Amino acid sequence: MGDSMFNIGDLVTRKSYDNDIIFRIIAIDDNNYILKGEVVRLYADSPKEDLKIATLKAIENPKVYQYTISNGINEL
Repeated sequence: MGDSMFNIGDLVTRKSYDNDIIFRIIAIDDNNYILKGEVVRLYADSPKEDLKIATLKAIENPKVYQYTISNGINEL
């Protein structure tokens, strides 16, 4: 399956956010995709052009972020 076709249930990441979070497509409204975080409890929406099918590596080894007030967000 290529980047040109996405379906409800697909696991995807968002290119504009450096593919940092894995989402599941839960609804499609024209060119707008409603996303639910797969690893964290998070909902988002995205234009089709910003989506990329999640790789097995990204699914098995998701990026983990830690937030501290003094340092901002740091990748662990």
